[in-house]
Amino acid sequence: MSFDPRLLTSWLRCTRSRAVLVFDGKSLVCVDPQVRLQYAIRDGIPSLLAEEAATLSPAEWGMVMQRHGRDFTSGALLDTPPSPAPTMTGATHASP
Repeated sequence: MSFDPRLLTSWLRCTRSRAVLVFDGKSLVCVDPQVRLQYAIRDGIPSLLAEEAATLSPAEWGMVMQRHGRDFTSGALLDTPPSPAPTMTGATHASP
């Protein structure tokens, strides 16, 4: 049985900073900009040992954060853009 890390990112945390992790392809990435750790997933199982994790450069980490709707400098989740206001079709406006 294979591990699906997307199902567990709501409770898995970075073992160094306790920050949230995002699933990015074949790894889990810490959203803490001071840590920037990338945890490998081997044979479908995440390796959450900080000593074995790769440290991403600020530029690499920023790109991962942007792919996941997060601020590329802080890792904070960005607000989703507001939906466009509904338009009324066929409505007539009365003149004053």
